[in-house]
Amino acid sequence: MLQFLRDFLDVDLKSVELVRDHRFTVTHAQRVPSPDLSSFGDGLQRAFQIGLLFGGAEGGVLLIDELENALHTSLLIDFTKLIQQLAVEFNVQVFITTHSKETVDAFLFNEYRIEDVVAYRLERDGETTLARRHQGSSLIQAVRAVDLDIRWSK
Repeated sequence: MLQFLRDFLDVDLKSVELVRDHRFTVTHAQRVPSPDLSSFGDGLQRAFQIGLLFGGAEGGVLLIDELENALHTSLLIDFTKLIQQLAVEFNVQVFITTHSKETVDAFLFNEYRIEDVVAYRLERDGETTLARRHQGSSLIQAVRAVDLDIRWSK
């Protein structure tokens, strides 16, 4: 996770350490003394928080609501790949909600274990809500062919 933060968010980040009461300080090449993690941008904080959650969910389930919140769309492909790698490393089943086509597409186009990706689209049918399942391999074909947007597909 730290390498991702360095590579994509702040090259001067050296380390992040838990200091007290769920507070983290950052060793940074340009900011002395070590600032609190909360003094950094929302994107860096969000990415760090999600990475941290994997350790606590090892062997279980992790729920992430609106994954893309606070993250620039240019990070999504690399970040979704990292999430999938952490899921494998920590043996975690990840459930993510999103309204973002860019987020769905990032999981499809990050070139990592597309066979593990499954998307569900909820749709109303009168009084009933139906869950439509889309397997990653067939979903990526539809996106490539007609730029399918699962949020509006039937």
